[in-house]
Amino acid sequence: MSNEIQFKQEALYEKLEADILSGKYKEGMQLPKEVDFSKTLGVARGTLRNALNALENKGMIVRLRSRGTFVKPRYAKSTIRKILILLDMNQRNDISWPSNYIIPGIESAAKNEARTETYPLQFINEMDLDSGVKFLNNAAIDGTVIFGGCYSGNENYIRMLQKFSRPVVMAGSCAGDTAVTGFASVRTELCGARQAGIKYLKSKGHQRIATITYPVMQGYDNLDLYCEFLKSEGVYHPEFIKTANPDYESIKTGFLSLMSMEHTPTAIMCYSDFYAMHLLKIARENGIDVPENLAVMGYCGFPGSAYFDPPLSTVDFHYFKMGETVMEMLKKSDEWFNVEHVSPPDIIYPYEVIERTSTKTLRIEGAFV
Repeated sequence: MSNEIQFKQEALYEKLEADILSGKYKEGMQLPKEVDFSKTLGVARGTLRNALNALENKGMIVRLRSRGTFVKPRYAKSTIRKILILLDMNQRNDISWPSNYIIPGIESAAKNEARTETYPLQFINEMDLDSGVKFLNNAAIDGTVIFGGCYSGNENYIRMLQKFSRPVVMAGSCAGDTAVTGFASVRTELCGARQAGIKYLKSKGHQRIATITYPVMQGYDNLDLYCEFLKSEGVYHPEFIKTANPDYESIKTGFLSLMSMEHTPTAIMCYSDFYAMHLLKIARENGIDVPENLAVMGYCGFPGSAYFDPPLSTVDFHYFKMGETVMEMLKKSDEWFNVEHVSPPDIIYPYEVIERTSTKTLRIEGAFV
């Protein structure tokens, strides 16, 4: 195909798409027969046919045998057939990323109704804006899922998706992301989830509660805000706050520093289940019994945490169910996507404190103070 022919087809496709979106060709309207329509538009029938094929793939028109070609109702999302999942490829092989546990929920909810395709986020993000939008339009996608959060709105792929006339759902996003991007979201109330973990440890009688965390704590702009919460609960001990990178040696350094103190903690709130996984191993290697001598609390609900030694108590974000909800939002996007006076949904999915062996021992020191 020559560049000139390709240019004419793309130009015609974009014109017809704009005419449909503007209402020139109204929803349910029958378009003229190809031979008449091509004369009206001043293009070859082959050029028109290719443009119509692209519009059909995008779900904007429908061709009914022996009846003709019609503009499809814009918000009829019963035609959700293909879901694009944009995924940072660095996350795929990292078990700590929520996307690895949300995607199976999306795929389960899609079942035989829709298929999912995963594209590297880096591939899309490296395109220029116009090329990225054309790629998305030509891919015949009915909806998109992205992961992460704390968006500025200036990210290249976010700007592409904003120009793309299909619904987008952010999975595991942050507070404020819907307002910034205009996309729907399913997320966890991160601060509340961590606070629930601390309150649970208090309910088990713990007063000396330590925290081993990544330098940037999920849900908090800075550690000072987390410390203020601990103070409000009467369990703040500044020497019990340790930062560590998510690797065995860094977590071991923080843990041994805590356990060398004159008054050691009786419980540790971990940055994530994956920090807890290392910590349980380190405790075992150093002869510290969990939970008799030390309670260990996770955070996020990694499905494998029930099989740690000992099984890990955690604040479960219910990632699989979150994925199912993402798919349901796409199926019902006719209720919110591009609907006048309707905001895209910002769903805060409920977390749950799951008690397992790592915290089952009750402390009663407080009864004697």
